[in-house]
Amino acid sequence: MIGLAVKNRKIDKERLTRYLTLDDNTARQLIDSLSIYGEYLRVDALARSYQGGMYWKQQRSHTYLVKTPSGGV
Repeated sequence: MIGLAVKNRKIDKERLTRYLTLDDNTARQLIDSLSIYGEYLRVDALARSYQGGMYWKQQRSHTYLVKTPSGGV
């Protein structure tokens, strides 16, 4: 059921909790888990922006640092 509430890497908290009756501790754990997962998705997206490589390129009398895209783009 949790897989149905996570679509396209976004969490539908309303849909997730609509069908579940949770005691206080379980609800707190669910909220904490959703917060951690949301932060994981944010950091993962940020880390993807750093994929690829870099190299120095000499062109005429100047040297440039060039960023290359990752192969999975």
